[in-house]
Amino acid sequence: DIGTSQVWSMRYRFWPNNKSRMYLLENTGDFVRSNELQEGDFIMLYSDVKSGKY
Repeated sequence: DIGTSQVWSMRYRFWPNNKSRMYLLENTGDFVRSNELQEGDFIMLYSDVKSGKY
């Protein structure tokens, strides 16, 4: 979390769905509640070049 030292573990998955793919970011519930996210908000992911983590 860029605003705190909290580390969140989320999982990105996808699978075929007809002629496209379905994408899902799992285990976001605690993050959403902790940051009081609401409909219309978004989560931005970035890569830390030094650590190689997202």
